[in-house]
Amino acid sequence: MIGGVRGAAPRSWLFVTALACTAAVAVPALDACAPPAGPDTWLDLVAEDPHGRPVRFSDFAGQVRVIDLWASWCGPCRMTIPELNDLYERYRGRGLVVVGISMDDDPAAVLEFQRQVPMRYPAAMYNPHLTAKMGQPTAIPTTLLVDRDGVLRRTFVGYVDVATLEAEVRGLL
Repeated sequence: MIGGVRGAAPRSWLFVTALACTAAVAVPALDACAPPAGPDTWLDLVAEDPHGRPVRFSDFAGQVRVIDLWASWCGPCRMTIPELNDLYERYRGRGLVVVGISMDDDPAAVLEFQRQVPMRYPAAMYNPHLTAKMGQPTAIPTTLLVDRDGVLRRTFVGYVDVATLEAEVRGLL
């Protein structure tokens, strides 16, 4: 559900998405240079994959995390997923995990989408518990980059080219 509307994306979201999809805006996190204030609070998050199985962020402790907020109706998301598959395959052995978080309401739509555009990394459905940590995205796609200590280092709003993301990831590995 986006903006309180279930089902199809509201027109305002389509407009915001169209603007955001032209180019990503990298927004450094406010605490990007500060040491972590305490334990990695990302590890408390739990979501469900489209089959209803739990995806526990505690499984990603000590890893650099690329968290991709996407939707099946988002054209740029369709382009991003194969790039994220490649990034994950190249760096997973060095401590990278990519987690796709679908903004879709219907898990069946996500499963159908994944048949067309396979994801080789963990995928989950967005839920209210994630909103408390991630906030409500202003555009789709939105990509979060979290370091090994659980510090949010970057937020990319809109499509981010893989070279830019890869350079950021390499700096954290």
